[in-house]
Amino acid sequence: MNRARAAKIRTLALGVTSALLACNQSPTPPVGTVITTAVVVMPEHFLGTLPCSDDEGAPKIFRAELIDVTDGLDEESPRVRSGLVSCKRGAYFESVTPGHRYIADISLYPRSDLDVDAETNATVDDSGAEVEPTWTTTCYGTDLPPGEGLGGADNQGEGGAGEISIGVYAYTQARTYVRGCLPLTRGTAPGETGVQLSLARSLGRLECGDDEGQVSRFVVLGEDGELPEGGLGGAGGSSGTEPDSGSSFACSESLTITGLRDGESYTYDLVAFKADEEEPRWSTTCRVTARSGVIARATCEPLQPLR
Repeated sequence: MNRARAAKIRTLALGVTSALLACNQSPTPPVGTVITTAVVVMPEHFLGTLPCSDDEGAPKIFRAELIDVTDGLDEESPRVRSGLVSCKRGAYFESVTPGHRYIADISLYPRSDLDVDAETNATVDDSGAEVEPTWTTTCYGTDLPPGEGLGGADNQGEGGAGEISIGVYAYTQARTYVRGCLPLTRGTAPGETGVQLSLARSLGRLECGDDEGQVSRFVVLGEDGELPEGGLGGAGGSSGTEPDSGSSFACSESLTITGLRDGESYTYDLVAFKADEEEPRWSTTCRVTARSGVIARATCEPLQPLR
């Protein structure tokens, strides 16, 4: 290869490397700010369409295992595991070595009542029994899959011809984010897919009760003016019952509807009543996108007076 061609390839590789590093490093901090060297795993990079929420069956906490792949990936690769982290926060690893490369294995759980065993470092429940993750994935460091045939960075941060090395590069006094996560794999059978409907977030200044001006009960209407067909859970979080069409629920209760299809959007109209009245006084519309194995709380508009 002549010098001109080699220089051209080297310039291209440097450009690609710079772009990848720009994607994975945090923005430049304000002058005077001291940034520690850290590799960070953020839920937004591996959750996909799954919501991090308090909804039944939704992800709530995760653990990340950071693996040093500077010398390749095998059983002897150095590893460090985070504690349990809320899926609304990131896992920060500051015990990394600048100039080394890292990937991350993710374990995700739909419950928040777990702990880490001090002796085994396993994830356990209140009884001490080990709990397997519901979802797992691996994040390889960049937004491009391994083996794209572009130049990676060597230990001097310079580009070289060949495939991109897996793992994100740890820089001194910089936060580097592990991206490039594979789709989540579910290790256990999903629970029921459904929606929870209630007036809790629609009341505004109104209150539940049977006194004058208060909301006593509500009914969920289908397209034909009746309760939606399909699996209907009971009020107040109980399940296994099928209310008669047109059944009403106390203002403070909730209705769970199951049997929804993952990824589809649903709309429900609710009407609310005063005590001892047959005609509804208020109405609202609730919307939700169903997610597999999650009982999602619908987003409802504020109650509006009908008359």
